[in-house]
Amino acid sequence: MDGIDGLETARRLRALGSEALLVFVTTEAGYALEGYEVEAAGFLVKGAGESGQRRFERLVDRLLRRLRLEEYIDLSATAASVRVLADEVLYAEVLNHRMRLLTRAGEFLLRMTVEELKPMLPKDGRFYECHRGIVINLDAVGTLEAQVVVMENGDRLPVSRRRRPSLEQAYAERSIARVRSEL
Repeated sequence: MDGIDGLETARRLRALGSEALLVFVTTEAGYALEGYEVEAAGFLVKGAGESGQRRFERLVDRLLRRLRLEEYIDLSATAASVRVLADEVLYAEVLNHRMRLLTRAGEFLLRMTVEELKPMLPKDGRFYECHRGIVINLDAVGTLEAQVVVMENGDRLPVSRRRRPSLEQAYAERSIARVRSEL
């Protein structure tokens, strides 16, 4: 590899902003500690036999769950069509007969209703309608307060009294599911 090893390649990828899932395959288990520095998704030791095969299968299963391959949302924005990764969506709210979709990268104004948006969202419990016309990504919630949800970007969104108990339940279930998927 032109005189650089896998770890240096990983460092360069991260320096470029890459969030690629990196798996190190090595004969030296000791390199695992250095791999954490570049946020490696996994490590496999060469020649580990049958136990290595099982570890490989578990690693692949975990990475596939993490990738969530079919979680793009195809939307028509005011001037063009956009494809948004579901994980990037913070929330959507209806304002003046338009939907404002806020993502980690910016916002889009859409000509659609919440009812039109909801079927496009992943059905994994990640999205929740906390108030009429407002759908939030539970993975992007910073804190839940008495009458508002504070998103990770600091935006404060109202929660209806009627939906508050089910929001708490949905948030708890999603948090547990997220932790399990990372194991």
